[in-house]
This record gives sequence, structure tokens and C-alpha cells, in this order.
Amino acid sequence: MKEQNINTLNDLINAYDTKKYRDIKTATKITNSNTKKVFVNWLDLKLEEITTELIEVEILDPIHKHLSIDYTNKVRAYINKIYNWAVREKIVKENPVTNIREYKNPDRIKQDIMYYSPEQWKVIYSGYERLVKNRPVDYPYLVITSMLYYMGFRVGEALALRRTDIIDNEYVRINKTCTFCTKEQISSGYIVTTTKTDNSIRLIKMPIVMQRIMSKYLDYFEKRYPKSAPFLFGGYSPINIRMVRRKFHKVTSLAELPKIKLHSLRHSHASLLINRGAPAKAVAERLGNTEAEILKTYSHLFKSTSDACVDIIDEEFLISSLGENSAERKANVTVLKAIGYNLDDINKCLSSLESKKISYKNIIREVTKKLIDDEGFHGVLCDLLLQK
Repeated sequence: MKEQNINTLNDLINAYDTKKYRDIKTATKITNSNTKKVFVNWLDLKLEEITTELIEVEILDPIHKHLSIDYTNKVRAYINKIYNWAVREKIVKENPVTNIREYKNPDRIKQDIMYYSPEQWKVIYSGYERLVKNRPVDYPYLVITSMLYYMGFRVGEALALRRTDIIDNEYVRINKTCTFCTKEQISSGYIVTTTKTDNSIRLIKMPIVMQRIMSKYLDYFEKRYPKSAPFLFGGYSPINIRMVRRKFHKVTSLAELPKIKLHSLRHSHASLLINRGAPAKAVAERLGNTEAEILKTYSHLFKSTSDACVDIIDEEFLISSLGENSAERKANVTVLKAIGYNLDDINKCLSSLESKKISYKNIIREVTKKLIDDEGFHGVLCDLLLQK
């Protein structure tokens, strides 16, 4: 490697690309090609002219000023990995990026993940049905978007699907993704590669509602395309992601719903599962993530877990008038919950009952009696509250 004629920044980047050509995915090559354009004004500089100050002050700081922190760090990571490689290959003695820390905004308030509720999704689905009624050719967009919401796919995973990936109209095999680019980069305008990570390779079951949608779509697909057509959505080439986004934003705009990214349908799927009590491990397997990633990304959504923690504290300390010890209080709370009262309701009732000098034993006795009789028990607390 030392014998190569590597004098300029452009020489270094080209040498890196050549060396790593067989080791990185085509999608990564496209990303690298796009990021390289950031350095166009400095490509002809000699390597000895590329200093830490130049990279930080002339390249990264202006990007940080006008674009996002995430993008700035992406550019930093790109040039950093090239120089780390150059140091290992003894092309340069040191990496000028080493002393440039990642960019951060300590005052930035982390935004909540945007997602659509099941009620909002029903509105969206109805919007797609109206869209298809007016333009039957838009039918695939309804099915793609449904898969994102009901299955939690990444958009590229859905667009890379083949007919053979639908197994017995019950399971979907995910083992690839579709990345779109310019035709200058790849003549077809897209590339199908392996999934984002090994965890992303999975076989997941469709819910019945998705099975019904898919069954009808497969009839449509088989009438419209010959068996040799590889892509489930598009036939001989995948539907472009830009068109999927355009249809999605059209439908949600007409429905006057908050604007969110198409990828947020994946978050909507995860949010639905988590809020209904699905364990993190099961959600991770379905989305093709690790359990740690799910807990990190969606920790604020594990409401049932959070509520359970709060209940433990409340049952131990707040509702002390419901029993003389923890076991007694827990048993009594269980009785009250069985008839439809949550802890907030119970606490409000207790405050009033205590002011009326009504003992918890009398409450439990009456509630239990009514539960055994199986009639009229929902009014027990109200009746007791009215006692003078």
C-alpha cells in the first residue's frame, strides 16, 4: 500500500474505496459516494495540508451550522474511518479527526417518537380505500402501507419483497432490503441487498387482518403480472419509495392528521404492541431489532410496566387505610379492582370514606357480599359514600 501514489485527499478516498470494495454493501458504497461530495472543494489538497483545524473549522462547523447534528456526525464518521484505515496502512502517521469530538447539542430537548394510534390508522386506511376506488392502479400503495402498520416493516424491506416471500398467506420472510439511488449511481435506480443487520432476517406471522388484505392483493398481483415478475409491489421493478411517501402524505393530509414520516408507521406498530402489553423480546423479534434497542427506543411507551411499578408503591403506602399490612392491603385492592375501580378511584373513595368514619373492613365486607350475590356490586362504594 505504501508504494501507491497517494498524495491528495482524493487519492486517499479512492484508495480506501478500492481496498474496501468487496467488503461493504452496495448501499453503503452509494452512501459513501454521496458523502464524498461534501469534500469536493478539498479533494485536490495534499495530505499534509489536511489538518484537524481545516476539517473542523472549514468543513464540519459550516455543516453543523446549516444542517443537522446527525448529518454532521455522519460526515465526521466517514472521514474518520478513512483516516483510521490510512493510519493502519501506514499511509499517514496520524488521524487528524481523532481530536474532533462528535457534535452535540446539550440543550436539545429529545422529541417524542411520532406515531399514529389505531383510531388514526383506521382513518388512514379508509382514505386509502377511497384513493383506490378512484384510481384502482394505486391498490399496491394500500397494501404496502398496511404492511408497514400491521407488520412493522422498514419501508425498504417491504419494497424488496418477492411473491415467494409470502408463505401460505400466513408468514412473511424478510431477508433483504431495497435502497433507491440516482440512475447516475446505478442504472436501474435501485439496489436490493441484505437486510440492515443479521437480526433483521426473520420470518413473521401476519395478523388475520393482514392475511385478508394480502389474500386479495395476491389475486390482483397474479392477474396483473406473469409468474416471472419478481417484485411483489411493482412486478419487474420495485415501486419507488418516493411514490409510496407521496401517496402516504396525500392520504394523511386529506384526513387532516398530524404529519409524520412514513417510517413512523413502524413506530406505530411497535407502540401498539407495547401499549397492549407485548414483551420487549417479542417486539424486538418482530421488528428485527435487539431487545436492548427496543428498550432504548420505546422505553417511555412501556406504560403497563410503568403502571405496575406505580401500583406497587401506591398499594404499599398510599392506601394504608385499606389494611393493617401489605398482604391485607393487596388482597383488598384486588377485590376493588375486580369490580372495575382503579387506584385513583379507590383513593378518592377512601378519602371520603375516612372523613365519614367508615372502616375499610365494612367496605370489603359489603363489596365481598355483593360479589358473592353477583348483583348490584358496582354501586357498593357509592352507597357507602352516601352514608352519614
